[in-house]
Amino acid sequence: MKKHLLTALGMALAIAASPAMADVPYVDDLQFNLCSIRGAVAATSSGRDASGSLHPAGFLDTRFTPEAGGTAWWRVAFPDTYNVSSYTFVTYGNLYTSMTYQVETSLTGEDGSWVPRTGPITLTPGSDGFVTGLISGSFAAVEAKFVRLNFLSYAGYGEAIVGFAQITGLNNNIAVNPGISLVQPWAGVAGTPLLTDRDRTDAEVPALTDAFVGRELALFGTSYYVGQDGPAQMTVPLNDLYAIHAVGITTMGNPSDDRKAKDVRIYISPDAEGDNWIPVTGIITLPNSPIPYHEIELNGVHDAQRVRFDILNTHNADGWGYMGQLYVYGGPIPEPATMSLLVLGGLAMLRRRK
Repeated sequence: MKKHLLTALGMALAIAASPAMADVPYVDDLQFNLCSIRGAVAATSSGRDASGSLHPAGFLDTRFTPEAGGTAWWRVAFPDTYNVSSYTFVTYGNLYTSMTYQVETSLTGEDGSWVPRTGPITLTPGSDGFVTGLISGSFAAVEAKFVRLNFLSYAGYGEAIVGFAQITGLNNNIAVNPGISLVQPWAGVAGTPLLTDRDRTDAEVPALTDAFVGRELALFGTSYYVGQDGPAQMTVPLNDLYAIHAVGITTMGNPSDDRKAKDVRIYISPDAEGDNWIPVTGIITLPNSPIPYHEIELNGVHDAQRVRFDILNTHNADGWGYMGQLYVYGGPIPEPATMSLLVLGGLAMLRRRK
């Protein structure tokens, strides 16, 4: 009997600690960035950076066809269908002197299924002779699983670099599954990541969150340096104690640029401040690949108020790297009442088997 009881307790605790329990219920009317849902992937018409799964944040080059007036697109696919009503894209605007685009949605992503949600919008040059890199707007809410930024025509250099994407809509009372990054304004995470490296001590780095912080910062992310004195450390504060089960990072996506993190180790702290840090991964070696987004599973589910990303070295021999965004996947810690119900449920299952 004791053995059966321990088995039931173990089953209940395992269920309570599983990543499924860590999904974040979205229960208010604040809008969150759908691009930061775990499992969202992006692709481009050029195929340059679309050789595998891509997270929507990072350096995603979209090349126009060589002929003047050629078209190109950047799209994101969500793991489920959501309401979509507004968008913000950050591109490197100094590449062209005019550009016309429209935003389209689809439920399937197949050719012929794309519906324009904006008319063709033309961006005109500013005082410096180039168009702005900020593309934003809204339209009537619609259900979509795919959203596409379609470049219809351009003048100037035949390339558009999408460095940031924010797509939102009112999705009340749903559970985001398989999870959304806790480093989000909608989740109340107001803390700014801190960067400590060989040149800086606890410098605030707003570009490392998913929040829109301005064209240049959102596009280029944050540079850091790894030295012999220790790793570059990026500390993400959360606004409460959460059950954390995975993290993600976005590095440079340029296939010919080696200013990317190579060896990374993740730590968590259950405390809001202090030096109580617990390693939750071994040393993870990231590939020097054109795919900018990397996801790291922790060795279990951990209660954390802070998460620290240690960059031990980079693919660049000089120790110079770029980081775009940081992601922390998790959710509320199950309450004691929930734990009790799970234990009772486990015991009931054993009785039924008898």
